[in-house]
Amino acid sequence: MNFFEHQDQARSSTGKLLLLFTAAIVTLIAVTSFVVATALAVVKTPTGSAVNAHGPLPLDILFGTATVIVSVVFLGALYRIAQLRSGGRVVAESMGGRLLSRHEPSIDESKVLNVVEEMALAAGLPVPPVYLIEDDAINAFAAGYRQQDAVIGITRGAIKLLSRDELQGVIAHEFSHIFNGDMRLNLKLIGWLHGLLLIGLLGSQLLRLRFMSRDRNQAATVFLAVGVAFTILGYTGVFFGNIIKSAVSRQREFLADASAVQFTRNPEGIGNALKKIGGYALGSRMLIHETSEISHMLFGEGLMRRGIGGMFATHPPIGERIRRIDPRWNGELINPEKERVIAYSSLPDEKLSGTSSARATNAEALAAVLVSAVGTASSQSLEFAQAHLAAVPEEIKQQLHTTLTASLLMYGVVIAQSQASVARAQLDLLQKQLPAAWFATLAQQLKLLMPLSRALDLTLVELAQPALKQLSKDQLSQFLHLITQLISIDGEVSLQEWSLSRLLRHYLDSGHGEPAKLTLDMCYEECRVLLSALAGAGNNDDDAAAAFAAACSNAQLPATTLLPTDIHALDAAIDKLIQLKPLQKPRLLKAMVVCVQHDGKLTAEELDLVRVVAALLDCPLPPLH
Repeated sequence: MNFFEHQDQARSSTGKLLLLFTAAIVTLIAVTSFVVATALAVVKTPTGSAVNAHGPLPLDILFGTATVIVSVVFLGALYRIAQLRSGGRVVAESMGGRLLSRHEPSIDESKVLNVVEEMALAAGLPVPPVYLIEDDAINAFAAGYRQQDAVIGITRGAIKLLSRDELQGVIAHEFSHIFNGDMRLNLKLIGWLHGLLLIGLLGSQLLRLRFMSRDRNQAATVFLAVGVAFTILGYTGVFFGNIIKSAVSRQREFLADASAVQFTRNPEGIGNALKKIGGYALGSRMLIHETSEISHMLFGEGLMRRGIGGMFATHPPIGERIRRIDPRWNGELINPEKERVIAYSSLPDEKLSGTSSARATNAEALAAVLVSAVGTASSQSLEFAQAHLAAVPEEIKQQLHTTLTASLLMYGVVIAQSQASVARAQLDLLQKQLPAAWFATLAQQLKLLMPLSRALDLTLVELAQPALKQLSKDQLSQFLHLITQLISIDGEVSLQEWSLSRLLRHYLDSGHGEPAKLTLDMCYEECRVLLSALAGAGNNDDDAAAAFAAACSNAQLPATTLLPTDIHALDAAIDKLIQLKPLQKPRLLKAMVVCVQHDGKLTAEELDLVRVVAALLDCPLPPLH
């Protein structure tokens, strides 16, 4: 199953999950409404009335009660989901997480930051912020509503007790959750369970108020009955909701384990991490109170309870997970304080990688290879990521980890892409708008940036994300406005300038994203705009027209007249194409590759352009050069 099928399956799983929750909520509402409405009817009907005992239940009371309960459940769920949609940072901070930075980190903290950076670059994702959770258990999680607002949380026990290879396996597992759409599913689970829980909490509060009251009349008795009904039925809903949550979570864990092995090409990494959890006294069980809410998002089982037959277990048993990775495992676990090297008997088949793409003999074959690489990573792409990181001067790496200097570096990247005359105008603009000390820092940065290969520009943008995401709303608005001013200072915006600016906006966007509901045929004009822009990049008019026609044919779209490149139209086209259903995107991506490869060459600039557009469509493509 490829990235797009996983995305589609995640959407399908979400639909089935919502159906199950809807059934639970409807049943809860129906029963609770009947009990509460009956109790209220008793209060409203005079004592001894025959209607009260045998007459029909007043519909106004029944519907009014149902409306109140529906409002409590849905508003509670939507409120919690809205909180979590602000990004994974909210989840990490609720766990007491501390954002890790490059300023005086410990050796263990540097180790995990390096691993996350390598993994993100190898996966074609923006580097997520990393939060340290002060807990001695071995555990981690990925949280966020979308790829660009994801964060990684990891416990003190994990970075202290796991080796670098084992951390790679754990982080690769969490990146799989990002790829496969599990984060959004996890946050919806938290939201709907919160809505169900509110009914139980409301019942508990009513009972507390009842027992604090000295009244013993009929109304007080009914008040007690309502409180009992809300409490019992509310927590019953939470009970069954947790069973559903745990069942969904267990299946996603097997997929993430397998993806981690394919990513790292090192089954010993994640396998030994799991064995350490099994052989460690604390295991993965965390002592933080908030663990209960996010237990299904963790790398390992975060709670002590598993329920009857493991009903409440959010993760499969450790032994079963290890055997899926190494079928010949002998059952031995690892004490983290006395490590042993365990040889593995099997290694998964090699996945398509950058070396495969080099062997492709034609545009369509290359397109198939690149599309198969979306949402995956390989040992080859990890090597490319490590090479890119090694090519970035250490002084620049340090400056990428503070908000101010990272912002200045992004201005520098724009200037480094420009012709000399345009660069002078850009510097004049910045000198007028930036404090003198900031401008002096930028001038020093440019001395380091100018000699670098422009192939590193995307790497610098991705590495800067944890720092840039700390900008306030006003600071972010000013930053993006100045980027726009810089790229449009000469009255023209090249595709390279547009791609850099648009990627920054995409990664730093705090919106909630658009629903995936469109087909490719519904977006023909937008496809035409995008493919025309790609065809016109680096081709003369005749070659561009031929490339455009070939791309339309590959995507099974009508080939009409090639359009001139229009950056504003391209922006609008991307806004709509983002809404494509997952299984519709491969056709477009293949057409894009056919378009830029039509002349028989695929330059680094063309490949980076394809990678940027793929990232804008939430289809992360790993580096292949």
